[in-house]
Amino acid sequence: MPDLNGLELAELIEHQTKKLVFTTVHANFASNPHELNADDFLLKPISQTKFEQTVICLRWLFIYQMRKAFQKSIVPISFLKIK
Repeated sequence: MPDLNGLELAELIEHQTKKLVFTTVHANFASNPHELNADDFLLKPISQTKFEQTVICLRWLFIYQMRKAFQKSIVPISFLKIK
């Protein structure tokens, strides 16, 4: 990218996205994805297996987060006053 590097772009769009996966040829960037608020790093060349594992992991994480949010939004029956 001529004007921005991937880290700068990630900072610009972090409020617009829920998940972030970096692709890089530099293994040192992939050593600590949590420092960069990344969900995963894919080292180039990207294998089909690693790509699929990342997608599956992100899907499960999304499902878990949606279930957790849904459970928080449900009012327990014990709080309902039914006559």
